[in-house]
Amino acid sequence: MVSSRFTRLGHVLRAIWTGTASKAIMGMYLAISFGIYFAGMLIAAALYPGGYSMFTVYVSFLGGPGENTTGYLVYDICQFITGVLLVPFFFYLYRRFQPDLKVANIISACFGILGCAGFSSISINVQGSHPSWAHGASTWVAFGGLGFCFIFALLVMIRRIALRRQRPRWWHLVVVFGEIFGILGVMQLFTGSPELFASWHLDPGFFKADFFWEYIEVFMAIGAVILFWAITESIRQGEKKNY
Repeated sequence: MVSSRFTRLGHVLRAIWTGTASKAIMGMYLAISFGIYFAGMLIAAALYPGGYSMFTVYVSFLGGPGENTTGYLVYDICQFITGVLLVPFFFYLYRRFQPDLKVANIISACFGILGCAGFSSISINVQGSHPSWAHGASTWVAFGGLGFCFIFALLVMIRRIALRRQRPRWWHLVVVFGEIFGILGVMQLFTGSPELFASWHLDPGFFKADFFWEYIEVFMAIGAVILFWAITESIRQGEKKNY
């Protein structure tokens, strides 16, 4: 009985890491992966010296030993693990978008994996580490990798829509990229035109392109990954259900 359970677990993990897992399994896997990250964030925030606020503490400060002397290690470990765990999602997305625009699909997957590497490397090149540019470089690789991944995925999605594939639909495209560009647009409004919201009496942190909006950018990227998962086909045509 125990042996059969371990065998099944091995098959499930193999399916996940080769991108052949079912949509349901990949959904649970993403939930666990992001759950680890948010658990690390919450614990690090609870342990932050002097009190924590999204308006005064950068995301990076949660993992900085100079800023979060007690909880930084928890955040960094969870961030590293999450970055590694997210890699197979881009194998999954690549397989779900086959066989259309293969080159663009491959490039999209490669940039997604690069983004994962950048996300994990932030936990190594932490805030205040040396050389001083390393933390910023890791951040650019993480968000730049995901950004280019989404751009090339958009090309594949448009091609699939033109070919009338089962998924995605036009409204799927609007939802996914509406989330991304909608949040970026709102951020630009608040930080670029604060006078528009003068009568709202909001915290001044809403109008600065730092602290609070850095968290929103992280949540936006996580939300985009979840939406990409949501619009994929449950089972590709001609494919057998795989766990």
